[in-house]
Amino acid sequence: MKYSILSLFFLVLNTASLSLVWAHGGVGIEKDPCVRRAGPYLIHFAVYQPQFNPVEEYCASVPEAGNTILVFDLVDSELRSQSVSIQVVEAISAPEPKTVLSIPPKIYPTGVVNAEANFDLPGQYTAIVMLEGSGRTIQFPLRVATWSPDVAALGGVLVLGSALCYVFLGRKKGWPLPFGSRRTPKLRLVKR
Repeated sequence: MKYSILSLFFLVLNTASLSLVWAHGGVGIEKDPCVRRAGPYLIHFAVYQPQFNPVEEYCASVPEAGNTILVFDLVDSELRSQSVSIQVVEAISAPEPKTVLSIPPKIYPTGVVNAEANFDLPGQYTAIVMLEGSGRTIQFPLRVATWSPDVAALGGVLVLGSALCYVFLGRKKGWPLPFGSRRTPKLRLVKR
């Protein structure tokens, strides 16, 4: 009885720790796609759009344009005593990109920077975190209401694969092909 309770305790503990790791694709913080490094420091970036989906967390792509909550977690405790500034700009190749959000340098003792920005147009943006004490910057690219290249490539592969399956299976089963040579069905005479 004692061993079964102990085993159950370790099973629950293991399951809880695994759910934390799987929250961002099953990787630890070092390989989390929402984490960037500036020298020895790590910063976690999360984006929320509660008016569209109150529970979903994004980091590189958000589905809709509009009001967006940006959260920067200063993972390393040394960052909590440094002055940090945040700037979000349109990622276009213009000499002066449009600034969407600008937060002046400030110390965040809790290690959490919350900000709200209005992305009124779909497009590419960049969130820039400047560590004032060390002069380092971290950039987080952000796509707003645009398809990611991975999703577009996956869609293309699915369409092409479906078309090829239809053509190859259709030939075997005698399905009509929407293009190419039209085969006329062979008529057989049936005796009555």
